[in-house]
Amino acid sequence: MEAWLIFTLISFFLMALFNVVLKLSAGKVDSFLMIFLTGLFATIFVLPIIAYRKTLHFSSYGLIGGLLWGFSVASLLIALSKADVSRVIPIASLSGSFAAVIGILILGESITLSKVLGIILSTLAIILLSI
Repeated sequence: MEAWLIFTLISFFLMALFNVVLKLSAGKVDSFLMIFLTGLFATIFVLPIIAYRKTLHFSSYGLIGGLLWGFSVASLLIALSKADVSRVIPIASLSGSFAAVIGILILGESITLSKVLGIILSTLAIILLSI
């Protein structure tokens, strides 16, 4: 199995657990405190790796990504406080389909019939899961 696929599966599994933890915290922990804590602990975990790799420097991509992530998690926490995790997370999973479309339209990534069918089918599956 290729390394990128192994790490993608690890990420998928950990993100699923993270989403359950977010649901458990909804209504019990202030949404913005939860964003701060997750960001803080992520930083504590990643900072030694960055220091070891000697890649610590400011990046506008990091700033923009951090802002997008913060707003994304805040929106997700609000949604999780109002609905079941089994409905919210599948819809939030549409981000993969949107990222694929953005990659094709804006980043000029290759488009194939299998990619188009995959995006359509995964979107339909996610919609079915959330209704």
